[in-house]
Amino acid sequence: TYKNVAIDKIKDIEDSEVIKEAYKNVDLGYSFLDNRQIETKPFLSIKAFDNTSFSKKNVKLIKGRFPKNSNELVISDSIYENKGFKYNIGDKLNINVGQRILGDEILSNNNTYPSIDAAGIQESFVNKYTKEYIIVGIIERPKFEAFYSPGYTAITYLDKTLLSSITAINIDVISKNPKSCYDDLDKLAKKANVLEVDFNSNLLRWYGVTGTDNGNSMLYMMGLILIIVIMIASIIVIYNSFSISITERKKQFGMRSEERRVGKECRSRW
Repeated sequence: TYKNVAIDKIKDIEDSEVIKEAYKNVDLGYSFLDNRQIETKPFLSIKAFDNTSFSKKNVKLIKGRFPKNSNELVISDSIYENKGFKYNIGDKLNINVGQRILGDEILSNNNTYPSIDAAGIQESFVNKYTKEYIIVGIIERPKFEAFYSPGYTAITYLDKTLLSSITAINIDVISKNPKSCYDDLDKLAKKANVLEVDFNSNLLRWYGVTGTDNGNSMLYMMGLILIIVIMIASIIVIYNSFSISITERKKQFGMRSEERRVGKECRSRW
């Protein structure tokens, strides 16, 4: 994910030869809920997605429909845990949208509420604008909304009108070549003047990619050790199989020899 990409740099990323697919989203801010009853989760966390983001981020609709413009939104069904929230599909929601601030830092939904710095100063809320939305759908609590998150997810549509009113967005990308994605995407970030890039390191490890030479060497070494262990185990199993087979054959030959010896003795007595 490229964070805080300037609007005039979007095409640089979308049209890059190293990018297989790109989809846009933006965190618009927070709104305090009226009649909030869960003190650690007092906000709506408002985001805007393009069409691809809704599908790639696995947003599942329970009822209603997805927003078609930036005046509509869908809300997470987890919001109804807050018994004070009485709105439903078709209702208008007039809210103040702002940012959670702690010192010089703008807080995200990964920061619990209330956040407090080392000096004991608590976060503040800075209102930016007032907006009226129409609720058009209810979605399942998305995976990116953690249980400890202070905001219930609300998503509007990232249309041209909204895009023209903001200065930066986030762009999620899929690299054409996962093996070289760390280098490729870092170079592209420098070209687009993007300062923050988040990689899905857990997924990339399955491709054998770690982003560091030491990490890659360790993965290759572990793979080599695993192959050697499997080969040794296979040799031992094969050897034991042959050993058991030879032992059994010897027993059979011994029994036949004994049978012939006993037969000769019986004949000589008669």
